Amino acid sequence: MSHYDTPIAGPSTTLVIRLHRLLSKARSGSDKDVCLDPELPGDPGASPRPTPQIGWSLRRAGRASLADSLSGSRRAELTAEGVDVFATAVADSPPFPDPAIELPPAQLPFMLSLARLCDDPAELAALADPMRISALAVPNAMMTGTAVEKALRRFARRTSDAEEAGISSVWVTPESYPAGKGLEDYVDDALTRGIKLVFSLAPGATLPPDISALVDHHAALRGLDRAGVVALLALTHSATGRLDLVELARRLPSDEVLATLPGRMLAAALRQPSSLKVADALARLAAAVAPVAPTPGPERPRITLAQVHGQPKAVEALGRMIADLKGWSAGRVAWPEVPNGVILDGPPGTGKTLLASGLAGSADIPLVAGSYGDWQKEGHLGDLQKAMSRFVQRARKAAPCVAFIDELDSFGSRDSAGPGRWGLHYDTKATNHLLTCLTEIRATEGVLLIAATNHRDRLDPAVARAGRFDLHLGMRLPDLAALVALLREGLGTDLPDIDLRPAAQALLGRTGADVAALLRQVRARARTAERALVAEDLHAEIEEVCPAIPDQDLRRCAVHEAGHLVAGAALGLPAAREASINVAGGQVMQPPPFLTTREDIEAVLAHLMAGRAAERLALGSVGSGAGGPPGSDLDRATQIAAAMELNFGLGSYGRVYLDPDRMLPIDGRLRAAVERHLERAEMRARDLLSQHRVTLEQVAEQLERERYLDAAQIADLLSGIAGPDRDAPMAAP
Repeated sequence: MSHYDTPIAGPSTTLVIRLHRLLSKARSGSDKDVCLDPELPGDPGASPRPTPQIGWSLRRAGRASLADSLSGSRRAELTAEGVDVFATAVADSPPFPDPAIELPPAQLPFMLSLARLCDDPAELAALADPMRISALAVPNAMMTGTAVEKALRRFARRTSDAEEAGISSVWVTPESYPAGKGLEDYVDDALTRGIKLVFSLAPGATLPPDISALVDHHAALRGLDRAGVVALLALTHSATGRLDLVELARRLPSDEVLATLPGRMLAAALRQPSSLKVADALARLAAAVAPVAPTPGPERPRITLAQVHGQPKAVEALGRMIADLKGWSAGRVAWPEVPNGVILDGPPGTGKTLLASGLAGSADIPLVAGSYGDWQKEGHLGDLQKAMSRFVQRARKAAPCVAFIDELDSFGSRDSAGPGRWGLHYDTKATNHLLTCLTEIRATEGVLLIAATNHRDRLDPAVARAGRFDLHLGMRLPDLAALVALLREGLGTDLPDIDLRPAAQALLGRTGADVAALLRQVRARARTAERALVAEDLHAEIEEVCPAIPDQDLRRCAVHEAGHLVAGAALGLPAAREASINVAGGQVMQPPPFLTTREDIEAVLAHLMAGRAAERLALGSVGSGAGGPPGSDLDRATQIAAAMELNFGLGSYGRVYLDPDRMLPIDGRLRAAVERHLERAEMRARDLLSQHRVTLEQVAEQLERERYLDAAQIADLLSGIAGPDRDAPMAAP
């Protein structure tokens, strides 16, 4: 059996073998021109080859070449006009064509790739064997799923007049068949019907392990190159079996460029009337799509966790992840044991994106970032899902890396989808695909999953659950020390001797993003003045962005917050972590207490009302500081007092459970009961503050002066307060 005597038969197989011969000769052609396959038999009575067009017949008429009858100068003139004189036949020379084979242009790249498999006849035999399951790695966009499927069906024909043989062709891309779902149906169908099954794998696509185990024939196809173009042109654009290889080599794009051209460009170029004009068309089309530079891989951020200020708990937790990642890399820690999946939750500008970059920078691994907004702009729901799948593939390919998903709350919760069918359909399907993507990321070793949200309460429970996100880290506004660090890092080597604490005090309540924006304006002031940055630039910008608090308002705010601090200590509530005053008002940060008994609840109510009580005691009047937006002192106290009556079974309504939000506007009796609870709580707070009036004044004075007290300062100021005052609980209303 000769090299080409394989058990495969049929017209497309003949073409494949012919193309393989042409490819071999094209790679070893002479310097001038080459007669490709002169030994192939032909039909002397066949008609000459027609002008190529879509759906043309691939034929070659071996006739005398025009080049043999021309002078060198005339050859050059015709060549300059795009005429291949070696491929052009002399008039009246006898035709010598090969049998015609109809083949759509879109299938040509695939057939060329199959031609290269002829180097190993067993490869072609395996591909044609209906009892074997094949997987073909398809090289690039030169081939499309539809063209490959049709070409495979054509290849499977046994004879020229037979119906297409049974074959199941599956085009697999990174976006299709998530986690391999759906491929089982193709396998079951092929096995049941006893037909050939071929998986054509686009770049980046893989088969799941259970499907891959069934494949007993693997082949990697090659893309188009210059030799392949020459082989095609010998069949489609030569009436003599000869080509001007020197001129084609000069005009054709490089192998690297040809390998990236879409199949439609090859088909369009082949419409040209001569081989040289085909080469010119390919060069022009290649230039039109250039530069199509390869997409660079994800970069490794330069920032590290050491540059993230004001989020000590988050930095500590992410630092542990880095240690575990290094342990996994060294083989000391199994990947399932590594805590993974972190949701960063907090107001805008608090450093969530910065933390993700710092994690990647500290670990010296790439950051692969995406967001709902990035994916949704791709188009409709299907485009959004494809973009999400591409993000997953990028992360898996870049592992070890950090996969960062911003705007996680944009997906919403399926439980809160609106009544409109469109919103329900779109949001549900988008969230369902997000769950699939999260599962794939978590299953990929070396990928640290981080997500950011401004509204944790809007997340779908299935998205936020453990197993997808093991850790939820709350992001807080930077404290005084963090603001000083942010200012110093932002200023760099400028103003090295300035005391930044007053500037940080004025910026309390602002985010890290606010500080960065302020420093950009500070530098802009210096550039406008055409001089180096000076302290006045910083002070002037702070005064503009953070106007000074009037003295009387500052005093009232300090007394109010001091009342909360003193009452909390006297009531034995969890110790405060910090207290601060800014343009928006004051706040005391402390852990929430447990509300287990009536005494616990009444202590919390007294603490919430202590700000008003302190104002009345020290200033003789009450301001609006206890009220205002949701979350204010009065809002929280009202909700707790109403819950005592309607939810906890600790009030005059007995053991019933009712909705406070619905009952408060319509039930006068409930409103009166809540008012009595709040009045008694305020009176109790005033009595406590009267007992510790000196401490109240000391705390208020220091807070007014410094605008910020940390946990150590607060503990020192409150050290003279003996302990909880729970001896005389308030009477029931």
